[in-house]
Formats: sequence, structure tokens, C-alpha cells
Amino acid sequence: MTLRGRLTAAFLVVVLGPVLLGAIFVASTVTAVDRSRSTERLAVAASTVRTSVDALCQQLRATADAVALTGDPPAAATQLVGRGLAAAVQITDVTGQVTYASPGAPSMPWRDCSGPVETQPGPVRALAARVDLRDRAGALRGTVAAAQLVDPAFVARLAAVTGVAVTLLGGASSDRVTHTTESRDVRDAVLAAASAVDSERVTETTEGRYVRRIGPSTGQPLPLVLSVPSERPPGLHVTLIGAVVLAGLLAVLTAWRLARVTTRPLAELASAVDRVAYGDLTARVPVRSHDELGRLAEAFNRMTRETGSYVAALTSSRDQLRGHLAVLGDTLASTHDLQRILRVILHSAIAATGARAGAVLLVETGGMLAAQCTEGLDGRWPEGDADGSQTLRVPVGVGVVGAVAATGEPQRGRVEPTEVLAGEPRCRTYVAVPFATPGGSAVPAATPGSADDTGTPAVALGVLALYDRVGAAEFDDDDLVTLRTFAGHAAVAVENVRVHEEAQRLSLTDPLTGLWNYRYLRESIRREVERASRFGRMLSVLALDLDRFKDVNDTYGHAAGDTVLAEFARRVRGEIREVDLAFRQGGEEFVLLLPETDARGAAIVAERLGAAVRDTPIAVEAYAGPVLVTVSVGIAVYPDHGSTGREVLEAADDALYGAKAAGRDTYRVAEVRPDVPTRELPVLAGAVSPPDGLPRAGRPVPAHREPGWPARSEPAAGVPESSPAGPAHARPEPADDPAAGVPDGARAGPDAARPGPGGGASSGPHPPRQSRGR
Repeated sequence: MTLRGRLTAAFLVVVLGPVLLGAIFVASTVTAVDRSRSTERLAVAASTVRTSVDALCQQLRATADAVALTGDPPAAATQLVGRGLAAAVQITDVTGQVTYASPGAPSMPWRDCSGPVETQPGPVRALAARVDLRDRAGALRGTVAAAQLVDPAFVARLAAVTGVAVTLLGGASSDRVTHTTESRDVRDAVLAAASAVDSERVTETTEGRYVRRIGPSTGQPLPLVLSVPSERPPGLHVTLIGAVVLAGLLAVLTAWRLARVTTRPLAELASAVDRVAYGDLTARVPVRSHDELGRLAEAFNRMTRETGSYVAALTSSRDQLRGHLAVLGDTLASTHDLQRILRVILHSAIAATGARAGAVLLVETGGMLAAQCTEGLDGRWPEGDADGSQTLRVPVGVGVVGAVAATGEPQRGRVEPTEVLAGEPRCRTYVAVPFATPGGSAVPAATPGSADDTGTPAVALGVLALYDRVGAAEFDDDDLVTLRTFAGHAAVAVENVRVHEEAQRLSLTDPLTGLWNYRYLRESIRREVERASRFGRMLSVLALDLDRFKDVNDTYGHAAGDTVLAEFARRVRGEIREVDLAFRQGGEEFVLLLPETDARGAAIVAERLGAAVRDTPIAVEAYAGPVLVTVSVGIAVYPDHGSTGREVLEAADDALYGAKAAGRDTYRVAEVRPDVPTRELPVLAGAVSPPDGLPRAGRPVPAHREPGWPARSEPAAGVPESSPAGPAHARPEPADDPAAGVPDGARAGPDAARPGPGGGASSGPHPPRQSRGR
């Protein structure tokens, strides 16, 4: 709706609202007054009818008593009927036989004045009062009934007494008219309105008459309908509607004229605004007056002139900024390389603000800000570090960037020539903005070392800092806003990388025990078998199963079972090296991969695991005693029990079934399959065992130990130095062999089977192995 239309509508509402409300008030008031007066008239008429009928019943009862008390009832009845006190008298004996009836008596049945209403159906012929007829001794001789004829004359007398129209119905629940004083044109409407109510409530007909139904009831046995005409002035509603329509027409004409005069300058302004919106900055609004609208037109004209001067400057920087944002968007969408993303963000921020140098710093553990990427900082370090080898590391709360990280508030300013920023490059101007987790904000630390509920210092994720704007001018508020945008992108990048790493970790771990899951087991066993095959090493696979674990769930509940599984996993992690891998295969089944470990070392690990579970029962909350569990272990070694990871795992599983069959709480080593192809790895005749002392797959050779050195194998004789299986093939170089440099990490005997210190063979690019936490 246009402004003109809204003004017109508002004027009409203001003008026509009171008129319409007044008309409605008048109509409702007249109707309410009319209904109230008509209801009052019907109430008075109903009271008059009850009084008249009750008086008639009293007269008939007195007549019957007079007949019953005389010695000659027939004569007395004739005399009383002749006087007009009753239309007829009927005398019956105790058997109900009529002994006397006045000549011309109304036809039966008669409606008894005091009889029950529900026992007197049918149309009303006469109204009667009955009394007992007794002899002088008081014995019952019969009944005397005095009746009065109910005819049109009787109904007319009631109408004359009450002043309303009276209709006598055919029965208590009948809608048939017996006698009425209503005119024929309203009789059907009155009867329909009366039949719609089942009480003495007042209702209104479509012809404008108010109707009330009374009786039959005790003391008033006649079913009557009373009605009175409405007293509203005829044509009241038509008159009110005509007045409202006339007032509306006048109001519309007046409102249209006022709206047109008011909105014409606004329409011209809107037209000029549309032209500006489409790029025509030459649009001007004519100034027709000096009121508020005239001042608005002058301000608009001045605004368009000044806007035109900004367009050129904005256009020149738009394309450059658009290019940087496009590169930034492509980088954020195409990679999770945090260093690359931060470099693009820093470069874009420097180009957008005209800075000469900058750095992106992230908060590390321990409250230290470390630069992740820098640009243009060469030659800006203090004396003694002119080659730029200085690493930008600033403690949180120290210097400009440290204060920004601690307080969460951005800073910009100028550095005096004699002033030196602690741990930061030399500069003349700077601006630094913190960035925090998306959806949150940098939480300032009130004092150094303050922490939130998790114990982590309340600082930002990092700081984006720029130095020395081109032209020697200070960074302004616009640069601060721009830098906030790039800092937001940096926060999104850091959070995305962390979420990606966390998602990778969650997809490969079991949520209950924290061990690797079956998905990572399939990947790891393939990788470890390939590694063992490539370097000629052994790989032991242990299949573990908690004995009778179903009884634990059935006896203590699944919550207790989960506690047992979690505690078992914790003890497993405490008995293996950092290079070993622990997996939950499913349910109560677990798998261990022990690189560089033979069957003997695996057996020692199995014994230690069994003892760790058997000797210390697992405490479960809400139960008085601990839960006693044991574990069965199956052992298989690559390449003795299989040539692929799947075969070795199946062999370990078969060995597990053997341990179960042997009585549980023990371990079994898989049987060597005769069809497994094996070959001997030749070594140089004069070679000595590698310094790591790790076993090699193939034919075992005797071992001896030199003082101060680990056990090693005797060299195999008869291998020429030029053999293809020389040093380059018998053992990889330390750079290629991840196990090199970890001499005590392999399991070749009882001593080497104990969990070694931290460190060990790497498994390539995959999430970190399970650790004992040493």
C-alpha cells in the first residue's frame, strides 16, 4: 500500500471509527432496552397467568368441597353449577364409577389442578379440582370433581388480563396449538420459537416478537406460550446504515484531497531515490517549500552530490578487495592446511589496509603467543638479530599483542622512536585484533594467570597484528573494522581445522573405552603387516575376550558392564608400550597389535594382561563387592600364522577359541600353518646384528649379548657382499625404518616384553597411538 493509501486509510479510521462505533452503540442499546422491557412484560404476564389459574383452581376446589360436605351432593352440584362457580361437577364412587355428572359436562380427560404433570398427556379440555367424598363417620365414599371449561373464551380472558398474546398448546411437549390469540401471520413463527426452548427462557422470532413458554407445572397445569411485539422503531437499522455510508463518502473525499496534497513532495522524493538506486547520482528533488519536506529535499540533494565523490574511490578499491576475498574463500573451502590459510588471510589483510608487515599468532599451551606466519618482518628485529632469525613468541599479557590476547580488546596506535616493544618487531604504527572461537568472543583475563572453569587461561585463540601503514599514517577505525573481518576468518579457519581433527579422532575411536575402533583396526593391521613385510619384522596380534561377560551384564546390569569394559581398557593401556595399538573390536572383544614382537614376547604380554585383570577385581558403583572378571587371549604372529592381516587376525581368533576351550583365563598361541610361505632373509657374512636388537622375520639365529649392548643375532654365513640381499635389502636405512633408534622397544624375550618408555615406531600419517600417559 502506498503512503497516500495509508494516510487515506488512517483518516478514514479516525473519522469513520467513532461514527461506526456510535451507530453500533445506538443499535445495540435500543435492542437491549427493547429486549429488557419485553422480558419484563413477559415476566409480569407469566406471574398474572399463574395467579389467575391458581385463583380458578382455588374456586373449583371450594366448589368440590361444598358439594362433598352437603347431605345431597347432586342437588348441591346442580345449584353450584347454576351459580357459575363451575362448568360441571362429577361424582364417582370408590370403584371409579360415575354416580353423578352435570348435564353438558366437558369431555374427558380433565386436567387436574394439583395432579402430576407427566401423567396428564393430550390436549386440555377442562381444568378440574378433586376432593374426597366421605360419610359422617369419615369413611371414603368416592370423589367429587369440579371442572371449568378451557376454551377460546378462557384463553381470551387470560390474554385480556395479562395484556399479551396467549397460546394454549396441545400438551406439555406438543407443538400443536389448541387455542390462541395470535394472528395468523405470526402464529407459526411464535410456535417455532417456543418449540426451540425447553424452559421459561425468553427468545425472539424473526418477525420481531419476544416469546416465553410457561407451564405446565405444579399449580399451573396449562401449557401456555406468551408473546409480545418488539417496541423498536421501524427501520432503525436502515437509518443507521444510511448515516454511516453517507459519512464514509464524505470522509473518503476529504481524505483523498488531504493525502494528495501531503504526499506529492514525498512522491517526488521517492522518484529521485529510485533513480539514485539505479545509479543516477544526478537526480535532484525540487524544493517547493521551506517546511520539513523542503529541508528534506535540500538534504537529499546535498547527499547525492557528496555520494558521487565517494563512488570513484570505492570503485577503485572494490576490485582489489574482491580479488582478495575470492582467494580467501577458495582457500577456506579447498584445504584444511592451517598454515596456508593463515598466510592467505595475512596477505589479504595487508593488501586491504596498506600495511607493510604483519603476523598471525596463536595461543599455545602454557600461555605463549607464537607466530604461525609472518610477512615483511625482515630487518625489523632488535639489534643482534638482524638476520631475521628471531622467532616471534610473546607471553600472553606482555607487550601489545600479549595485552590484546589477554584482554580481548583490539589496539592501534603509534610507537615512539625511543620505545621498544618487548619481544616484538620494530615499528612506527600498529594495529592488533584478537580472534576467538566462532559464535563466541575473546574473554578477557582480569589478572595474569586467571582461568575459567576448565582451568584454561581466559584468552583469545590468537591475534592478527599489522605494522606500519603505507604513507606513515596511523591505522584508523576503518582498518580496525577490516581487520576484524579477517580475524573472524582466521578464527573460522582455526576452528575448522580443530573440528576436522576432532572428527577424524572420533570416527576412529570407541566412545566407551577410548580405544581405537574396528574401522581403524582394519586400516592399522593392513599398515602394520605391510611395514613388517617391508622391513622383515614380526607383528604379534592378540585377540582378547572377557570371560562370561554376559553374566556380568545379566547380574549387575549393562551400566556395570560398561564400567567393567572401560576399566579393562584402562588396564590394557597400562600394560602395553606406546608403539602398541589397542582396539575394541566389538562388545567384550578386543585386539592388540604389537609391532616388533615375537610369540614369546606376546605370550608375556598376555600373561601380564591376565594377571592385571585377575588379581584386581573391578569396583562397580552401587554394589557392595567388586566384580571378578578374567580374560582369554589368542596369539598369532605375522608371518608365522598368516601372510595377510586378515589371516593373522583369523589365526588369533582361532587361538582365542582354543583358550576358551582350555578353561578360560589363559592364552593360546595359534598353530603354524604349513601352507604359509616363508623365506630366509640373507645378510652379509661378516655383518653384526643391527644396534636396535629387534628380531627379523625369517629363520631365527642364535643370539648372544655383549656387555652394555642388547641381544643380537649371529650373522648368517655364506652370503657374498655383492648379494642383492645385502644391507640395503636386509634392513632399511634409519630414515626409512620407523623402528630404528628404539633399541628397547621390541619384544624378543621376557625383559623386552615390559612396557618401554615413551616413543617407538611410527605408523605413518595416522592419528596418535594409544599411550600409557607416561
